[in-house]
Amino acid sequence: MSAGRKVRSAKAVTVIGGADGPTSIFLAGSLHGKKEKNIIRRVKNRLQQARYERKRMAVQKSITAGAHTMEELMLYIRQRYQAKEADESYPDYFQRKRQMKHELIRLFAPELLGEERAVPPPEDFSDQKAVSQWLRKVESQNEEYLQRAEQIPEEMFPSEYHLFLIEQGENGTMELELDAFYPKIGISWSGKKERMEPIVKDVYRYLGVSQQDIEQKTDRYQTLLTVLSAD
Repeated sequence: MSAGRKVRSAKAVTVIGGADGPTSIFLAGSLHGKKEKNIIRRVKNRLQQARYERKRMAVQKSITAGAHTMEELMLYIRQRYQAKEADESYPDYFQRKRQMKHELIRLFAPELLGEERAVPPPEDFSDQKAVSQWLRKVESQNEEYLQRAEQIPEEMFPSEYHLFLIEQGENGTMELELDAFYPKIGISWSGKKERMEPIVKDVYRYLGVSQQDIEQKTDRYQTLLTVLSAD
């Protein structure tokens, strides 16, 4: 959120784990569905959406079954991109590890965490005090869930965290997080988009999907489709 920006209507808010901290917060449009008033921007948005949908449909037709395991993916990025594994001295290593375990439990065994309470956002994001209080509640709750996940023993939810670095010189650096037991990866990068984004797509394409993923439109399939459809 930019400083000083007034938001007069409630927003749909998503809070997810992020590599750069406990939470990342995204505002995803008005809950009241207000239309863009500027007709030029509205037409431009519609054209962009139509273009994206056409590309998504083309990508959807191109996806075929061919899934790989996480062990195979680790070997692939080591051989193709000379990926190096970071150790515990890497910045925020333990926080990243905690966050990933929590996210994986939420995805694959949510019953182990118990009920997670929603934190409703303030109606007026120009009210800095209300926003600050809300953010503190979000952070506090997130820490509570991280601690819950951390206390779940290995025999109930086995995990094996890995953090890889893919160095591309002046073109950029990529961080790739994964767990050897679960088909979920997290990627962040800095550098030249035209050089780094093809690597992201290649990694997800190699991880791939099964025929069952395609038929059932699983989260793994939807993630691959979204990544390959991005500009």
